[in-house]
Amino acid sequence: AVVSTQSTGSSYGESYCNHAEVKAVSELLEVVLAQKVSKEDIAVITLYRGQEALLKKEIKYKTMKISTVDAVQGAEKSIVILSCVRTTRIGFADCPKTRQRSHHES
Repeated sequence: AVVSTQSTGSSYGESYCNHAEVKAVSELLEVVLAQKVSKEDIAVITLYRGQEALLKKEIKYKTMKISTVDAVQGAEKSIVILSCVRTTRIGFADCPKTRQRSHHES
């Protein structure tokens, strides 16, 4: 499922974050957890360290994996929520190294 917040990201130090998207992720997590899914079976991943920091600050489930895409590679989770942060410029996803890696993994 895709959830659009119609919100653009903002700077967070040298990275990016999106407060509206963190709220949307929090609401989605509440729905998923209400279905009796274990926190250990969920990962929230993002492309930006700024968003990772904001997610960890706002989502206080210690046993849930919240990380950047690179840091969570290789981990297996039943449910993965991807927080994209921004849509005005592709940024990280437009990096040739990232495109090459995603092409090889698909």
